[in-house]
Parts: sequence; C-alpha cells; structure tokens
Amino acid sequence: MPEKIIIDIDDIHEEPKDSRERIIVEIPEDMKKPEPKIEIEALEESYEARIRNSKPDFYYKGNIGLCSYYESPLRFPEGIDRSFGLKFRIQINDEFLSSLLVNNLHVIAASRNGSVYFADRFDGVFCDKINFPGETFEKTGTVHSNTVFVNSPAKIFRINDQNGLMNEEIYASGQGTYIWSSLNRKGNHLIFTEHSPSERMGRITALDINTGKAISSPQIPDFAGEQICCQGSYAFSVYRNKLAVMNTDTLAGAVHELNIDCGEAPFVFSMNNRLYATTLSNELFYLDLPAANYIFRNTGIRNTFMNSVAGFADNIFIGTQEGWKCYKSSGLEIFSFDDEYENRIEAVNRSLLIISQKNKIVFGNLNRFQEAESFVISAAETMFNTEIISAVISHNDIYTLTSNGILSAFTNDKMNIHI
Repeated sequence: MPEKIIIDIDDIHEEPKDSRERIIVEIPEDMKKPEPKIEIEALEESYEARIRNSKPDFYYKGNIGLCSYYESPLRFPEGIDRSFGLKFRIQINDEFLSSLLVNNLHVIAASRNGSVYFADRFDGVFCDKINFPGETFEKTGTVHSNTVFVNSPAKIFRINDQNGLMNEEIYASGQGTYIWSSLNRKGNHLIFTEHSPSERMGRITALDINTGKAISSPQIPDFAGEQICCQGSYAFSVYRNKLAVMNTDTLAGAVHELNIDCGEAPFVFSMNNRLYATTLSNELFYLDLPAANYIFRNTGIRNTFMNSVAGFADNIFIGTQEGWKCYKSSGLEIFSFDDEYENRIEAVNRSLLIISQKNKIVFGNLNRFQEAESFVISAAETMFNTEIISAVISHNDIYTLTSNGILSAFTNDKMNIHI
C-alpha cells in the first residue's frame, strides 16, 4: 500500500483542529526508499583474518632461489613518531640450528633435539609441540599451502596444524645415506640433496608429496652439496668444481664440471635468470641461464670475510666481518657500511635489510642507507648462547630465533610519545 505524507498548514490564529488545511502526498510503492542494510560480505576483512584465511607457501631463505628475499609490504617506519616495536617474545627451552618457518597460524621452530614447536603468529602464545624420538633437525624445511614439511638427516615429515596436529613420515633416506640440504620445492615435488659419507657419493632427489614417489639423479662421486636452489625448470647444487642439475619437469639429472672451485660450502642463489656461486677465493661468479656451456663468469665482487649473501632486482648484498656492502649485479659497489661488529644478512625485501650482530637484530632502511633501528635480544636467566640464527619476514612482521630458543616478533606500528 502506498505511503502518505500529511502536511498541516496552520494560520497564526488558533482554529479548531478540523478546520486546518491539509496537503496529502501519496508515495508509490516502487519509489519508497529501502531500509538500510549492513552487507556483511562487503565489510573489509581484517588484517589478521586475511592471514588466517590464506594458504601461503614459505621457503628457506625466502624463495626457491635462496636469495633471502621475502615478498612483503613491510616498510621502514617513516617520521620521528613511529618505529619498530616488540610484538612478543617467548622462551623455548631447547637448542636450535635451523631457520624458522611460518604459515597462516603459526611460527614453527624445529630443534636439534627432535622437537617441532608451534607458537601463535599473532600473539606468541605457545600452542603445542611434536616430539620425534631419535631425530634431530639441523636443516630447514618448507611450507606448502600451510602444510609444514621438516627434515632430519634421515627422514622427512609432513605436519598439518590446521585442525590439531597431525604428522606422518613421508620419506626415509636409507641406510648410510643422509639428507644433506634444506628442503626446496617446485610444483608437487620436494627437492633436496643426499650424501653417503662412506661411499663419498651424492645426488639430487625429488619427492612427490602426493604419491610419495622419489626420483633421484645418478650418483655423483665426491659430491655433498649443502644448498639447492631453483630457477625456471631446473634445480641446482654446487660442490667444489661440480654442478649438479635436475630438470624439475622431467626429473632427469646431470652433473657438469666447472671452471671454478667453489669449495665445500659455497653460497648459491639464483636471481634474474642467473645462477650465482661464491668461490674458494671469496669471489662471486655467475652463470647465465639457460646455460649454454656452464662456464661461470666473475662479477668482480670479492670480500675476504664474506659471511652471507642476499639480493633482489639488480641488487646484491654481502655481509662481512666489518659491516655490509651493496652492489649492482655488474659488480659496481653502490654502498658500504663499516661497523666494528660482524654483520650477517638474514633477510631483505624492497624496503628493509635485516641484519644480525650476534644477539642484536638490526633493521636497515633501504631508502636511506644510513638509517636503521636495532634491538638486543637477551635472557638474563640463562647462560646459554643467545646468538640469532634466523630472522624472517612474513606480511608485516619480522620473526627472529636465537640458538637457545628466544623467539621474538617485531612490527613497525609502534608510536613514540614525545613529552
């Protein structure tokens, strides 16, 4: 039924009620203004809810190229009224050698004593742990669509923490053979190196996480590559003067003799269709991909005390015993920071450089190289080593872990009040 609007017109003199003039306006049904509704679907999802509802992947050293680059919107705080702040800190009573992993719910730390710990990524509340008797975790696993994969020297375990903790063993390396590298992943395959110390043989192995089927490259004499990185359709591992290659599409493996000696534990990473490797003489060489002849070329970057490497776009960062340096891939040095302490580069995104100095974490501003903030991580109640072994970036948070189990989270939303 149409609505009516009644307008009374009164004179300045009082008159009987029934004698007043009235104008009656009828409003058709199709012109009525609808009642306001709150569209629940239209409400913006909160920052925390977006993360909880996501299915992220997480890699050792940030990405499959191992260049310690983390895709993140986190920026260095702008203005004097903002800075980094400690979000939470907890003490895990265990010892750690491997890096942190992060998924949509938890920060995950795997200990050398065979335990995997889960802490709430938003408030740091300790959630739970899984014990793997007889195992030790020295290398770093990976996360695929929130499923956590961790590896001991002998086995790989899959952990689902979305509805309670469920875990299963999905791979065993076999008698006398050990998983030698951290885990990488391409598609449905976990990719890693294996080594037999008694036989002095090594190989690259790809494990299908859906079927559990493992395919390995031919055995490589005198090979024990500790790092494996991916670029395009290939996985690479370098040891001394050998380059092991696996095609991640066909799973065919090969080995190539190199024109450089990279030593037993080189830094290896891929970036911008290039494979980089450090040499025994502390120089950084590169190989253009796809490779035509596997001849590495010198970048011109060299440092006697190189302890870490990171990079993104056309920038390469080197950590040294006396600070850190930034180069272009051409070898041109564009910045050098001198310090009285050793600087180890842990992570980088387009705005931040994360550096550890023993038990101090430093956040550097890549838009203003000289600007940085630092925090000392210590525990008065323990005499154990508090050296930082891992720092990673996830969304707007930075998580750090010390060797004696101090797990900390930092963010850039602190407001400074000046009086």
